[in-house]
Amino acid sequence: MNRRFLSKSILYAMITILAISLMKIPSVYAVSSMTPYSSYVAASTWIQGAEYELNPGKDTAARIQHDLPIMKSEYNINTLNLYGLENISQSDRDLLFSTLSALGMKAVVRIEWYDTSNFAFNISDADTVINHYNSLLADVSSAGKRGSVLYFALNMPVDDPSVQTRLGGINSSTSQTRQISYASSFVSKMRTKLSSLGFSGGQLYLSVFYGWDFAYDIPSYTGSNADGYFFNNYTYPGSTIPDETATDAVLINQTRLQQGMTKFQTQYSGKNTVIEYGFHTSEFNGGVNPNQTAGLVKTKAAKQKALKATTNFYKTNYANVKGSLYFGYNLLKEEGSPSALMDWALEYPATGKIEGENGSRYGQAVTYADSAASGGSGVKGLDAAGDALAFFNSKKGNSLQIRYACSGNNQLSLYIDGQHVQDVSFPSTGGWTGTYATKTLSVTIPWGATVRLQRDSGDSAVNIDYVILP
Repeated sequence: MNRRFLSKSILYAMITILAISLMKIPSVYAVSSMTPYSSYVAASTWIQGAEYELNPGKDTAARIQHDLPIMKSEYNINTLNLYGLENISQSDRDLLFSTLSALGMKAVVRIEWYDTSNFAFNISDADTVINHYNSLLADVSSAGKRGSVLYFALNMPVDDPSVQTRLGGINSSTSQTRQISYASSFVSKMRTKLSSLGFSGGQLYLSVFYGWDFAYDIPSYTGSNADGYFFNNYTYPGSTIPDETATDAVLINQTRLQQGMTKFQTQYSGKNTVIEYGFHTSEFNGGVNPNQTAGLVKTKAAKQKALKATTNFYKTNYANVKGSLYFGYNLLKEEGSPSALMDWALEYPATGKIEGENGSRYGQAVTYADSAASGGSGVKGLDAAGDALAFFNSKKGNSLQIRYACSGNNQLSLYIDGQHVQDVSFPSTGGWTGTYATKTLSVTIPWGATVRLQRDSGDSAVNIDYVILP
């Protein structure tokens, strides 16, 4: 490994905690049109949630500090459905829960894993699953974290073909019997485990899934005495994929949602319920329609409308539905045939010109006024190691442009997703204001990446007017 690259990686890790603590977070946000929730309420009133992908090693700490205030203030989200919680570092998990607590937000802890090689809804499988999560359960049950846990989401993996085969088919009598006994055992053993960790009040919700076409004959799990249930109920388009001109009922295929809810209510009427669902668009893939049509609408404008229509549908018609968990806040997922990158996300990737003052500033970085700068201002103050300017959630691409000013031939370090990728030299513009130049870089930027310009040891100050993301 390049020695300078290694030293920079070590330096980055050392200054992350300090830099995050000095990050300038905007105090005023505009509510996004791409939210299912019209106003903010506490989770105790209605669960306004979204799935949140935690990606270890991808500037996780900075993303947490950046994303959570925006999720609350721009998207009215009060609950994070956490994917990958067990995979992030202890320090990142501590930061996540301290941020949740400070913002008054809640977490859903997913108990998702199972041994795919032999799982068959046997009682012993519950022990295997719980033992897999021993470390995570102990951590989130600690006194400093348990107050932020809304509930534990317990997975019933009925849709795994291998599991179905071991049971003689999903609708076999063996499948029915084992699911019921497993659900009861899973809930009971989880209660015992949480109680031993001092979290006797931990809420347990079981997953319910009838298959994408409602063909699974799933037995009722009410005998498990779970505290609630989360139900996957996705809309499918009818004969044509709807756009924003469709009525709400057509846009969300209300008839199909009602079909799913009728089946669900037969078993769980009056039981605490959370709905999981999502939408993606053909527009995002240039109008190409993949064979993955769950949640498919034509345009981003149609998706905006469908989000609020779905929330209204459940709030209006089902008193036992206590909220929803949208899939997902920051998720772009490759799937379907032909393969397509599906825009499940609420927060879409940033692209094009982003003013420096709209980035996230760390350390001593501040805005300054200059009539020669784009928008009349830029960012200065990259005066010490760790001072930085970051741009989150970039579109995928292979180039980056930076408009800058500096007195002297100076240098900053470029990080992508927390990894140092190159030193960037900035030839003198003759001064700190008044005259600007553009630096164009060839660099690989993946979907959703964090692009950070940072002053490291051996670097020097540069004023940033704006960047142009892919």
